[in-house]
Amino acid sequence: MKKGEKRHIWTQEEIEFLKINYVKYGIKYCMENLNLSRTKIKGKLSQLKIRRTTTEPYNWSESEIEFLKDNYVSLGTTECCRILKIKRDVVRHKAKMLKLTYKQPKWSSDEIKFLIENYPIKGPTYCGEKLNRSMQGIYFKAMTLNLHPDKKVDVTLFSDPNKMTPESVYILGLIYADGSIRNGIKSKYCINVTLIKKDMEKLLLVFNTTGDWSVKEYKKLNPNHSDIISVTTFNKDLFNFLVEYGYYNKSSTDTPDKLLDLIPSNLKYQWMRGYFEGDGCIMVNQKNNAINMSLNIASHYNQNWGFMENMFDELNIKCRIQRNLAPKDSSRGSNSYVILTKILSVIIFCDYIYEGYETDKIGIHRKWERYQKIKTFYNKKYLNKFPDVTI
Repeated sequence: MKKGEKRHIWTQEEIEFLKINYVKYGIKYCMENLNLSRTKIKGKLSQLKIRRTTTEPYNWSESEIEFLKDNYVSLGTTECCRILKIKRDVVRHKAKMLKLTYKQPKWSSDEIKFLIENYPIKGPTYCGEKLNRSMQGIYFKAMTLNLHPDKKVDVTLFSDPNKMTPESVYILGLIYADGSIRNGIKSKYCINVTLIKKDMEKLLLVFNTTGDWSVKEYKKLNPNHSDIISVTTFNKDLFNFLVEYGYYNKSSTDTPDKLLDLIPSNLKYQWMRGYFEGDGCIMVNQKNNAINMSLNIASHYNQNWGFMENMFDELNIKCRIQRNLAPKDSSRGSNSYVILTKILSVIIFCDYIYEGYETDKIGIHRKWERYQKIKTFYNKKYLNKFPDVTI
C-alpha cells in the first residue's frame, strides 16, 4: 500500500464481485465498478489466490478425455498438447481436474549413455523417438546432464583479427551491450542475446554468417508486451574468449578496451554500432517549434566510460557522464549514462557508426531510420542559413 493511502476494508459483496467478474472481464472492469485502485485489487486477488487465464473455455470430447486418462501419466503435458493440438494451460487444468499426474519413468544407465552420445549431435527429436520418451522428458534429462545440441559457431571470426568480419564485430558489440554470458550448472558456457521479435528477425541473418546459433521465440501473453527471440550458443571457446576480454563481469575494472585494441581499426565502427543499438537510444522532445534531442547510452552505475570518452575524443565530440544512485526503497537499480546533448554531435557519431549501412544492412533498421530523420531535419533547418553546409 502506498504511503498516505488509506487501508480498504473489503465487504463480502465486493469479494464476491471480484470472484465472479475478474476472471471473465479483467482488472480494469473491476477497478471501474468497485472504484478501487489497481494495487488494492491485485493485493486482494493475491490473497484470494485468484488467477486469470488467457485461454477460452474448451469443450472436451469424450475421446479426448479418454486419451488424456490413458496417456497423460506416461506422456506428460507437452506430448499430450502436441498430439491433441490443445493449448498447454487447458491440458494441465483438465489433468488436474481428473487428478492425473505425470510420472517420469526412471532412466536406465543405457538410456543415459545413449543420450550423452547422441543428444549433442542428433538432437532431442531423434533421441525421443529412439528412447520412446516424451520431448519434455528428453529436454529435462539433457538439462540435468548439461547437454546441448552441438551448434557450431566459428570462434575465429570473433577472436582472430585477420578473420574478423563486419558481422562478427557487430555481434561482439551487441553482446557487450545486451547479451549475457553464464556458466552455471544448467547453462554451462552459455552466450545469449534476447531482443524483441521485430528487431531480432532481421538480425538472424547477421548471426548466421558466423555459424549455427540456437534460436527460440517466446510469445508474450500480455498484449502490451512484445514477443521476443532469443539467440544462444554454448560454445566453450567463444565463452572463454569473451571472459578473457572483459565480458563476464562488466564492472568498473572490466572494460572492452582490450578487445577494441584487438579489432582492426577499419571495423571498430561496427562494434560501436552493435553496442549503441543494444544499450543506446536517441531522445527527441518537441515543444512548439523548438526541438531538443540527446543520444544516451546506458549501463550500470559503476561502468567505466573511458572507452567511450576516448572514442568521442577521436571524433572531436564532447560528452557528459551522468550517474544515478537509486534510493534504498526504490525498485529501480542505480545506473549511469554517457550523453551527447548537441544535435551536431549526435549526427557526427551516427555518421561514424552507420558508415556503409545502406550497403551492409547490418543492424536494427528502425534506429538507422531515426538517425536519418534527425539528419534530414538538421539539414533543412540550417541549409536556409548556411546553404554551403551539408552534414
